[in-house]
Amino acid sequence: MDKQLRNSQELLKKSIESISKLEQEKLIELKKQNMGNKNGAENGDSANTKNAEKTHKDAKAGSINILELKKAAYDLIEADEYVYKKAPNHELTKEEAEEFTKIILGAQKSLNNVLEAFGFEQEKTIINLDSEALYLVSNKKLIKILNEINEEANKAMGITLKTNLNIISTEGVLEPEDMLVINPKMPEKALKGIEKKCTITKENIQKIIDNKKPTAIFVVLKEGDKADELILKRAEALYDAKKLPLEELQIL
Repeated sequence: MDKQLRNSQELLKKSIESISKLEQEKLIELKKQNMGNKNGAENGDSANTKNAEKTHKDAKAGSINILELKKAAYDLIEADEYVYKKAPNHELTKEEAEEFTKIILGAQKSLNNVLEAFGFEQEKTIINLDSEALYLVSNKKLIKILNEINEEANKAMGITLKTNLNIISTEGVLEPEDMLVINPKMPEKALKGIEKKCTITKENIQKIIDNKKPTAIFVVLKEGDKADELILKRAEALYDAKKLPLEELQIL
């Protein structure tokens, strides 16, 4: 582990310059309202200008975010594998480029979080969620995360009133037979319990559709997650739902 950390330190030094040149991927905007007002743009430019003028001499006293620093180091170690795998020309296919830049951008995000503790302001990307839509998530943890994202967007608009999004946690699949795709050895008795849970979940979804008439229905999912993909497939058929990848919300 010590050897790995020493390697990561060296990689950090070599990679910071290249990381700073990468542009952050644009995030989807789900609200019709344009959040990019002049004041917001000016504030963002100001933060960038301040950071551009700062050097290590401007660092303030603070605490090292060990978790984020380690995440950046491990990301760069993973990215470094491409140096050897793609030698000597280091050319990447579209798929490889997406995976490589995902790793680098993850490291960049972690390093920005480390720098914030020492007085280096980072421009915050505001993610606009449609407050009139209905969001289906696979676990309750995502309910809190989505509401926090929405709260940040409201603050940027000067809205202080706290409002929660329409979110339902499925805590699993929408149809009991889909559980057999995930676990073919699922006991029949357990499936009966899942069937009841699925029925309640779909009733709750329908109540919101009938009472609040959401502008759209989104399934928040992790790409490649079998359970999430099954929820999306059912929700597309039942509610004409659309997918909202976690990556587009910068939730990795």
